[in-house]
Amino acid sequence: MWLFLAGLVAMVGALSAIGITRSRDQDARRWTALWTGSSLAFAGLLIGAFVLNEPLAQETLYGASVGYVIAVAVHTLHHFLEQAREARPRERSA
Repeated sequence: MWLFLAGLVAMVGALSAIGITRSRDQDARRWTALWTGSSLAFAGLLIGAFVLNEPLAQETLYGASVGYVIAVAVHTLHHFLEQAREARPRERSA
């Protein structure tokens, strides 16, 4: 259980450090490269844990997977709310 939570917190923390909805210090190209690189590295870790069949690594990476999904959900919600805010002024003027 503790490894699961450690993986979850580590993943959310790492992706928050990159910027879940895009960091203000980075341009879009760098932000996209960081997210893509971290996603590919994470996929490699998942494959490694599966191949090695190591229970502790698998439990930690299950938690990290949940953290990744949470980060993507926050990112998606951010875009949804942005679009909803932009649509409101158009609806009022119509």
